[in-house]
Amino acid sequence: MTMRLADAASAVTSFFAPRHTPGTVRVQLVSAAISTVTVVVCCLVFSPQIGVISLLGALVPFWETGRPLWARIRNGLLVSGGLTASMAVGVQIAPARWAVVPASVVMILVIGWIYYTFMLTRGPSPVMMIYAAVLGTFFGLNQSVGWSMVAVTAVASLLSSALLLLPLILSPRGPERRAVAEAARAVARFRKAGSSGEDGVRGARDAAGQAVAAAWLTLQSAWPRRSGATVRRPRGRAHRGRSRLRRGRRR
Repeated sequence: MTMRLADAASAVTSFFAPRHTPGTVRVQLVSAAISTVTVVVCCLVFSPQIGVISLLGALVPFWETGRPLWARIRNGLLVSGGLTASMAVGVQIAPARWAVVPASVVMILVIGWIYYTFMLTRGPSPVMMIYAAVLGTFFGLNQSVGWSMVAVTAVASLLSSALLLLPLILSPRGPERRAVAEAARAVARFRKAGSSGEDGVRGARDAAGQAVAAAWLTLQSAWPRRSGATVRRPRGRAHRGRSRLRRGRRR
């Protein structure tokens, strides 16, 4: 009886145990710190009542987190523009009640298609753009308040994008090096997991697969990139790690 209770408790604990992709804890902490600073600054500058809307723009660092310099600049500008434009459209159509539903349908289709087609990795999801439009439509009944929210969103998103570039001043190639190094470590742990049982091998394999995929995406998003170039198979340590991972699965 005691053994069964211990097994049940272990199963429940394992089910709810926090899991993460290796190498992402530090990156996500930096993004969370940038978002917090952005909200505090906007509340101090614009007043707490209107500054709290900056939370939407402050989430920009969570889009394509851990990416190289060029990807951060590109995504910061694109996401900032998308959030601001979505809210501006909501404010613009707010006085015309008949246009709210048709405009919402079009925005959901366009934003969802662009996000899931062209985003290299996932951000907070296209729902953030739709939330921005909904807030603009709701508060846009008072046009003064609505356009103030658009301005706060633009400032917050650009500020958080700029702050996200600061960690790269001393180490411009740091994201690529960290991603490849983490992939190599994860593959090495997977190769050594043969004696740890089926569960241990499965966990090490999944962690290695995630780390190698993250390294590949990081290298693919780095500058320079030729216009229209096809995605090629990664070389170097990340490529060797993926090859080892495939060989390990065949065993």
